[in-house]
Amino acid sequence: MDVARRVLVTGATGYIGRAACRALHSRGFDVVSASSADDLLATGGAERLVANAKADSILHLAWNVTPGVYWTHPDNTRWARATADLARAFTASGGRRFVGAGTCAEYDWSAGRCDERTTAIAPATPYGRAKVDAWRDVQQIAADSGASAAWGRIFWLFGGANEHPSRLVPTILRAIRVGEPALCTSGEQLRDFLHVDDVGDAFAALVASDVEGAVNIASGEPRRVRDVIEGVASRLGRLDLIRLGARPSDEVPLVCAAIDRLRDEIKWRPSMTFEEALDRAVG
Repeated sequence: MDVARRVLVTGATGYIGRAACRALHSRGFDVVSASSADDLLATGGAERLVANAKADSILHLAWNVTPGVYWTHPDNTRWARATADLARAFTASGGRRFVGAGTCAEYDWSAGRCDERTTAIAPATPYGRAKVDAWRDVQQIAADSGASAAWGRIFWLFGGANEHPSRLVPTILRAIRVGEPALCTSGEQLRDFLHVDDVGDAFAALVASDVEGAVNIASGEPRRVRDVIEGVASRLGRLDLIRLGARPSDEVPLVCAAIDRLRDEIKWRPSMTFEEALDRAVG
């Protein structure tokens, strides 16, 4: 076994985790998947997991990201502490590379286009603040130990067999398939979308690289939310069921990513276009 290619993945059975594990396997990594029995929130959980895995790299995806809950859930602070505990246990055991999942919610969204090096860090939610705290701790722990650390800031994603039913695409699909109107906002908000399979592959590329610091995981091409909604509906031949503007919204008009680091330093690009991603999401 090539120990230098052994990676521990937390949240391996989650939405992004499954895609990331497939991508890591395809890149030749020996993947150790943390199971539900590996409770990182329990005392000593991180130490036990690290000792059993004997990996030289970690891709840390585990967190409570249940739609409708995670933005304000009190567990966010517990997960931030657990992330620091994991980084501490990992580096103490001789681990060499820690890659964690961050979020675009760490940024000041008034900037519109979020750049890792220039956009202010000003999270507006407990979730975003907890991710900021976790990354600051990971950076310091890695610096003190001589390990490398990177933080993939995820923007918007869709697709995949295990997408939560309350997320945008499954909600539209469910309404159309039972013949009910899909009540939506105006959909004019511009967001940066990637298919979950590409998100997983981008994380695998980040693990395989030696790039450090924050890296946006995104397409760099803002799309209207209505483009997703109508793209799904048109593939099912039921644009007539879409009710744009039926739900109020006071969302920020534009949130997209600068992808210079992802494109130029990691040399990563999406495997599918936006239209191809919609095709795969609808199936």
